[in-house]
Amino acid sequence: MVIYIIYLSVENDGDQIEEKHSQSIFERFSQGTESAGSGLGLAIVAEIVRLSKGTINLERSPKTKFTICLPKQN
Repeated sequence: MVIYIIYLSVENDGDQIEEKHSQSIFERFSQGTESAGSGLGLAIVAEIVRLSKGTINLERSPKTKFTICLPKQN
């Protein structure tokens, strides 16, 4: 049984991430059509979460919401 000690949720009330980008959003250099960034931010976050044996999820309705869960470390 995994016990999560950290649960972080971030919502954005701006423009939603397009459905077609939902699968690739955590890949390096992935950018939306109107992005001014390099496409590395969410890829780095996802890698840190993965290395910590946690999870990161994207929900798209009604707002864009990212949820990160990190397990208790022994």
